[in-house]
Amino acid sequence: MTTPTAAHDWELWSTTARLVVTDPEALEPALALVRETLDEIELAASRFRSDSDVMRLAASVQETHVISPVLAGLLEEALDAAGWTGGAVDPTVGSTLSDLGYDRDIASLDLTGRRPVAVVRRTPGWRKLRLA
Repeated sequence: MTTPTAAHDWELWSTTARLVVTDPEALEPALALVRETLDEIELAASRFRSDSDVMRLAASVQETHVISPVLAGLLEEALDAAGWTGGAVDPTVGSTLSDLGYDRDIASLDLTGRRPVAVVRRTPGWRKLRLA
């Protein structure tokens, strides 16, 4: 006997997302919860939204910032990943990635073989971040 499942696929952040549930009647409520959570993450961390926490943070010149609980949770996970990888994963490389073209949706990039020109700068480094 197989367990009934239901799934929903959609485009999300230049990729495809898939939600699978083992109770087909749970698909719509689960999808609503997932979309609400993803909307919260986007408002906290989207590089495409000028009103996102991370974009306001990047535009600020202050050294101390009040951020949303969602962004704080994401940063906590990012700092844990940085620690586990010895800094190979570093949440402070955003400006360098922007210099390399990561500030645009992948669909808008011209990938016709031209080599990108970038200014690579020193990143602050993950050890400079502190959550209080």
